[in-house]
Amino acid sequence: MDIATISLILQLLIFAMLIYGYYRFRLGDVKGHGLVLFAATIVHIGVIVLRMVPQFFIDPEFMTITTDPLNWIHWGHVALGLLPPVLGGYITLRWASHGFDYKFCRGKWLMRVTVITWIVSLLFGIVMYFSP
Repeated sequence: MDIATISLILQLLIFAMLIYGYYRFRLGDVKGHGLVLFAATIVHIGVIVLRMVPQFFIDPEFMTITTDPLNWIHWGHVALGLLPPVLGGYITLRWASHGFDYKFCRGKWLMRVTVITWIVSLLFGIVMYFSP
């Protein structure tokens, strides 16, 4: 199994964690929701550090800009893929700094932006994986 396939599997695991985190929230388990999404953020950061950052150095053409639609998907994946760990980290740190009290889980709009960018980035990554 190559590194790209392992990365795809981890990204699908992250997607499953997002769904499970939402499920925990719908059950009223806000702390469980937060912990699952914090774990998803950590896995996402790990994939970026171990898979995507080295790709910058291995393949110099990886970061070229062209008019090819797949190249635009690639750049969208890069741009949107960096937002969720930053925003997710911020949300988690803010929550943790208040003792994991759900009353400090404000900023629902920020959580929505985070999950939307995460899902779009994941979809772009899947398209890139299956493209030639």
